[in-house]
Amino acid sequence: QVLIVDTGSQMMSFPCSPCRNCGEHASDFFDPRFSHTGKEISCKNGCQLGGKCSSRFNKCVFGQEYAEGSSWLAYEQRDLVWLGSEDHEESYDEHMDLAIPFVFGCQYSETGLFQDQYADGIMGMALHESTFIS
Repeated sequence: QVLIVDTGSQMMSFPCSPCRNCGEHASDFFDPRFSHTGKEISCKNGCQLGGKCSSRFNKCVFGQEYAEGSSWLAYEQRDLVWLGSEDHEESYDEHMDLAIPFVFGCQYSETGLFQDQYADGIMGMALHESTFIS
């Protein structure tokens, strides 16, 4: 996924399939059903990113709103995450051994600039225990 680095926020999130209100971006939506290493964070496991349990979906859901009016809604998902290049095969071959289990947001709705941007999502890099750099 192609992500915007944001030093003013702490969450990582990007569109996951299905995403009804998400725009077209650089990459296909992430589909957790095809991940062999992923795990959805259910309510019984306890929400980890400050999300609230949605009894309707039995998922931990959360969102973020930004000053200019954009927002997104997501559910918590755990999977292996690593930083790589735009070449997917190269990234997998050369960087997969650096992957860490990480909880991020699987977006199911976007508004404003998030629908129109090239990047798939956002990687919060603020100094906080829930960021990727921590």
